[in-house]
Amino acid sequence: MTKIAVIGGGPKGAAIATKAQALKDAGYTDSPEVVIYEQTNVAANWTGQTGYTDGKQLLCTIAERDIGFPYDSTTFPQVGTFPAAASIMFSRFSWHAFCIREGLDPGTYADWVLDGRSPPCHGDFARYLQFVCRESNTTVLNLEVSEIDHDGTRWSVTTRGTGAPPSYYDGVVITGTGAPLPGLPESANPRVFNGQTFWTSWPTIRNLLTQDDEPSVMIIGAGGTAAAIANFFIRLDLEKVKLVIVGREPALFARVANKLQDRLYTDEDAWAELSDQAKQAYTQRLNRGVVWVQVLESINKTNVFYRSYDVRRFVPSSAPVLPGHDPGIYAELHDPLSAFDRIRGAAYAELGQPPPAPRFPPRAHVLESATVFIDARGFDRWWFVDAFFQNSALNPQFAVPSRFSIASNIGSALDLGAGFPERLHIPALAERQGPAAANLMALGWMSDRVLRSYVTPILGTP
Repeated sequence: MTKIAVIGGGPKGAAIATKAQALKDAGYTDSPEVVIYEQTNVAANWTGQTGYTDGKQLLCTIAERDIGFPYDSTTFPQVGTFPAAASIMFSRFSWHAFCIREGLDPGTYADWVLDGRSPPCHGDFARYLQFVCRESNTTVLNLEVSEIDHDGTRWSVTTRGTGAPPSYYDGVVITGTGAPLPGLPESANPRVFNGQTFWTSWPTIRNLLTQDDEPSVMIIGAGGTAAAIANFFIRLDLEKVKLVIVGREPALFARVANKLQDRLYTDEDAWAELSDQAKQAYTQRLNRGVVWVQVLESINKTNVFYRSYDVRRFVPSSAPVLPGHDPGIYAELHDPLSAFDRIRGAAYAELGQPPPAPRFPPRAHVLESATVFIDARGFDRWWFVDAFFQNSALNPQFAVPSRFSIASNIGSALDLGAGFPERLHIPALAERQGPAAANLMALGWMSDRVLRSYVTPILGTP
């Protein structure tokens, strides 16, 4: 039987595993076995117990965009008298099935409908993902993957600390955001936190704020992580705390749901008709300095400010910000570099050369203080590269590949040149395949794109 290893037990892993089971139940006998590698528990980063969230934040997408959405019946049509795979997905693995069989915390399916079908909180979404993995009998290995390689025929996955030989698979799917970006220089300070540690360090942060007569928080970053943290303060009604969001874009832009825009998440023909420039512009419009409109509305308070700068480092000061406490620290703010200059600078850094001067001379940098700093610049989307080809049996050229040389489409080989092995899937890097590959907007579409390279299409007889 064909086997796929999924690295990460989040929404994408759950969607792929449950769709594979639904295909088996729908008569697709060559549907692969899916094995999920997850260090802790399924949906751990959504529970509120490991950072990233407190579990009480509301999901920004509606509940109906669950792991089976859009429940397409054309990619895998009905086989004979078997139920259609889309029907199985909805009856067994949908958000509705979860609400009916397990219920919300607290509440029932009826309560959810009567309350206006509001988006679930992160904790309930975690319970939903755990439910579908149990319902689909998905194999989940609570192990850390230390190496991913290829022997010329199959992919191999090695786990850390087990002493076990590699396990072999026909394909590998990389999911998850990875760890937060490396800390800025001089960030090893007890008043600097990141997008993960903020949630687990809230008692410490609260103490620092309550001891300051004029408490302030600087949130570095202008994406979903920064907005979620700002929304947390608003939800607790901490209007006395001054919140300053610092991002490269000139403002926080609103992301709204509308049919003309959202159709591109699942309409492959419409996406294929776009030029490369239009695809890039669309993807950036939905991801760079953009937050969902309901989050933006919630943080539209008098104590929330936005500044357009690029934070390069922290500057320690010998004077304590709070009497009797740790030495002060400042954030060093610069004019944001253009996208061109950032890419060019990264390329030069990879070659070990100093970056050239930016095209536009920057203003003098500014030092800003705050009671607490939250580095919410995001996560390392290339986190998986360090596990690749450490002892590649395929070809020495693939050993420890450059992070900037990796790009992927779902269901296709990485862009590393001729001979690179196929069936390595990295949804978070697959913007060219479609904008829903990297987010939660169409998890059913994403799982179909992965699995259709393993499952033989069958002409249905509905």
